[in-house]
Amino acid sequence: MSNFLRYFVGLFFLSAIWLRSQEHAEAKIQTNGQRVMADVVRIYTGACGKRSCSINVEYAFTPTSEAGGSQPIHGYAELGTSDRPNDPNLVYARTNQRVPIAYEVDHPQMSALNFNDDIF
Repeated sequence: MSNFLRYFVGLFFLSAIWLRSQEHAEAKIQTNGQRVMADVVRIYTGACGKRSCSINVEYAFTPTSEAGGSQPIHGYAELGTSDRPNDPNLVYARTNQRVPIAYEVDHPQMSALNFNDDIF
């Protein structure tokens, strides 16, 4: 039983470290990234729990010429939850069919929603 417990404690800590690094990467993109408006491709229901489902967005944008590409890039992000259908970010995306994002100039595949930025 002791090895079993150690395994799950280790797994828990690795998961926590991975989630924290993802949050750090997203914050870095939002702080230092190139800010643009992206077109909403689709809004769809994601994973569901006891009380609600996540509402996700697929968006597309074309990086600026300095990023070295003219091909549209698709990004995916959680936009809200089904228990908050009037969430301002969700309403904005549905109404305008666009979302504010930030992406890494050197790696435009790395992007994140950027709703709380004063520029937008």
